[in-house]
Amino acid sequence: MLLFYQQPRAPVNLSPLLAPNASTLTLRAPGLAPFNAQPRSSLTPSCLPHNLRLGRLSPVKVSAFTIIRNGVRLGYPFVESIKSALPICDEFVVNIGPSDDGTRERVAAIGDPKIRILDTAWNENIHIAGWTYAQQKCIALYNCTGDWALYLEADEVLHEDDLAPL
Repeated sequence: MLLFYQQPRAPVNLSPLLAPNASTLTLRAPGLAPFNAQPRSSLTPSCLPHNLRLGRLSPVKVSAFTIIRNGVRLGYPFVESIKSALPICDEFVVNIGPSDDGTRERVAAIGDPKIRILDTAWNENIHIAGWTYAQQKCIALYNCTGDWALYLEADEVLHEDDLAPL
């Protein structure tokens, strides 16, 4: 489980910018730096939540996100994973790759309005050092709108005893 801090910003859909038949990952759009070229300037080492640094007393918005592809066939407890994080998040972004086993239908069947499904194409030509997974995680993260983002793998579940401290 990874916890990222991020500044609020408008969601960005990177799917149209990805070249599905390319042998390397390329992002080409005005105003976007090349993928992984520089650290994100929106990350900050400050311990204070964004809303307190800006003098707001409003609650912090928490986004959760995951990626999944053919989760039913692979036997991942992705439905339980998503449901385990719903009590502590304001939105849950689920990036679903091409699946032929009912994965998307099972996520949609959860029926919670916090869940936002992204249907994305996975670049089958990137098979080095986990780039495909990194690419899909970035797409999901960039679609999160919260001050904080919680990433869960499809086979990770938050225990109910751990929700209060989070």
